[in-house]
Amino acid sequence: MTLTPFPNNDRGFKVSTRAENFNKVPVGDKYTDLVHALRESKASDAAIAKELLDGIEGSALPPPGRRAISEGAPTNAAAKLLAITHISEPQRFNGADKVARGALHAVMDGSMTLDQAFGKERPGFPMADKADYMRRVVNLENKNLRNRPELPHGFEDLGGDMTDSSDDEA
Repeated sequence: MTLTPFPNNDRGFKVSTRAENFNKVPVGDKYTDLVHALRESKASDAAIAKELLDGIEGSALPPPGRRAISEGAPTNAAAKLLAITHISEPQRFNGADKVARGALHAVMDGSMTLDQAFGKERPGFPMADKADYMRRVVNLENKNLRNRPELPHGFEDLGGDMTDSSDDEA
């Protein structure tokens, strides 16, 4: 995995993976590409989300062959998704990693799908659309917005699914 600065003024890093480290199977750079690649493992969205959260929390993963996230594209996508949501996005928007964990908890609980969490249309993890959508949703600049954005999928309930950063430390 490689983290490199974007060529513009973006505060986050561009996250790249090397396909040869994942059975020579590349995945795209968009959240929708990553969701598509995760689903190649044929596991349920809830099982995928649980395994991603277990990885974040440092829990022991099942042995290869018994994992929800299979080798190749799904593993590549999982590594990339976690690096983007927990390293790059928090540099753009403080707390983005908490929102990502909240979205994954909602997927694991069945109240949201991976598409609803990381898709393009009102994603529960608003950074999956763009950083400005997240800023507008939470009104970061405290502007008197005439046209408030439509809230992301399940956003009102997402707070209960977010974990405090100290909850994630063992």
